[in-house]
Amino acid sequence: MLALVSCVTGPKTVEFPLVETPATTSIIIEKVELTDTVTSLHIRGYHRPGWWIRIVSETHLLADGKKYEMTGADGIIPDDYLWMPSDGDSLFVLKFSHLPLLRIPWVRLRWNKVQQLLYLLLYL
Repeated sequence: MLALVSCVTGPKTVEFPLVETPATTSIIIEKVELTDTVTSLHIRGYHRPGWWIRIVSETHLLADGKKYEMTGADGIIPDDYLWMPSDGDSLFVLKFSHLPLLRIPWVRLRWNKVQQLLYLLLYL
């Protein structure tokens, strides 16, 4: 269970959030930034050089039964292939609607059409 309780205003950052039973080893969430306007997931994608990963535009977060839509991305184009460079390592950011800093249970990330899920535990 996740309890995000904050009396301090301003951005909050969780580095390497706990991920329960990851559905993939192709992505690692390195940082989650929560502000008054946006929630950003900083992600490192790994795959074989010359292979690809893809994040669909329907990607969203679920918390407390509410869906938080993806509003943008940096370093990746949703629904397009992100071809891995020669080192097989790529960085990108997914941006979502504001996730309130209240009592939020596990946050679920759905990132492709076959229901790949990650459950994040965000301790601030």
